[in-house]
Amino acid sequence: MTSQLNGWLARPSRVYTGLRAGQGPGKEKLQKHLEGMNFPCEWEEVLPLGFSPPSDGTNNPVQRTIGKLVNLSAINS
Repeated sequence: MTSQLNGWLARPSRVYTGLRAGQGPGKEKLQKHLEGMNFPCEWEEVLPLGFSPPSDGTNNPVQRTIGKLVNLSAINS
């Protein structure tokens, strides 16, 4: 990959991906959004997680699943 104007040009697809400072909604707003979502999948292990206190790799935070698992077999029947 080559650096080009604060981004990268992925080869061979020529897709341009840029980086910029985060202007996101914040942790709480994102968690609230995800809590209302249904995730059609087979396993709970792929659902988003929230950690409290935030995980820094050395502490032992409590993790909780965010969102609702919707079993694919229920959707396809």
